[in-house]
Amino acid sequence: MSGKTIESLKHRPVQHVTARLGDQIRDGDLQPGERLPSIRQLSKDMGVSPNTITAALGILESQRLVKRDQRRGVFVHQPSQNRRKKAVGLLTHKAEYFSTSDDWSSHVTLSMFEYLNKKQVQPMVLNCLHQGTQWELVKALILENREQLGGVIFCWANVEDQPLHDFIQACDIPIVQIGMPNRQSRYNFVAVDYFGAGRKAATHVLDRLPGPFMTLSEKCPHDFPRRQLIAGFQDRLLQERPASMEFVSLDRNDGKLPPLPLGREFMTQYLEQHGTPPRCVFGIGDLTAIGAMQVCLEKGFKVPEDVCFIGSTGLNASQVCSPTLAHLCQPMDELGHAAVDLMLDMYDEENWWLPGRVLPVQWGDGQSV
Repeated sequence: MSGKTIESLKHRPVQHVTARLGDQIRDGDLQPGERLPSIRQLSKDMGVSPNTITAALGILESQRLVKRDQRRGVFVHQPSQNRRKKAVGLLTHKAEYFSTSDDWSSHVTLSMFEYLNKKQVQPMVLNCLHQGTQWELVKALILENREQLGGVIFCWANVEDQPLHDFIQACDIPIVQIGMPNRQSRYNFVAVDYFGAGRKAATHVLDRLPGPFMTLSEKCPHDFPRRQLIAGFQDRLLQERPASMEFVSLDRNDGKLPPLPLGREFMTQYLEQHGTPPRCVFGIGDLTAIGAMQVCLEKGFKVPEDVCFIGSTGLNASQVCSPTLAHLCQPMDELGHAAVDLMLDMYDEENWWLPGRVLPVQWGDGQSV
């Protein structure tokens, strides 16, 4: 831009600021994805009012030279194609995420890995081997690989209740979470209707009222889906028999036992104390329910006549055990695909805050009910 043109623009401050910043972007002085100084700082540097800076940024945004984010600031426009060339991080707590083990997290991670390859976007698995780990450790893992990543998908739901906004702001990267971390979440998640799923499970065992009913789970204080499954299950039962229902909830969080042995331990302890099993067991995890069912069968109790069992996931194990396990069918492949689609929508729309997506859960018949 000529000196004469710049001089003429000094009497039109909005146009002057727009032209000056626009030239810096087009000349490469400001790089794609670079954060601009704050409005206050730009106002001071250019000797104009904050309102002038705000108006100029609005013009630059309409020209697709900058992108404004209310939470993060103003950035030089970065074409989505540049981000698609980077990997999508899949944050998992499983060391052997492609193992043949019948595991929800492994299934969803593998689903996303294959779907990203189909979309010609590179997946990068980030192993964070402590389920429920402190968010500072998760943040450090993301930042360590930051230059290679275009975005990150959390493959499990219990990275504490740390607001997702804090992760995005600290790591400066779009994030999608599978599972809703708290009740207030409206953005950047893919989940099933966990509360509704718990109610759906209860509708199949209303003939077992007044109970006792039992839920078994690996306790995690920050695991919203597990809490909602149990809450929905209880809510539906209480709707039928609020005064006389018996309910027992067993959980632990020391991580010493895998799900199937944990279910066996839970039921063994219960039978030692009560002598007979509860009327119904809802396992938050199919393998936990199967472990408890094995103990009852070994003790001579009949399934489902004496005690019925329900799983919450729909793993392959639910259909190969004997008797087969009635279960909720979580759409694991669909969860993985929806999480990838949401992340790629963030890339293409250049918007790091998109509404969450909730998928339905179906019922899977089994001989255990």
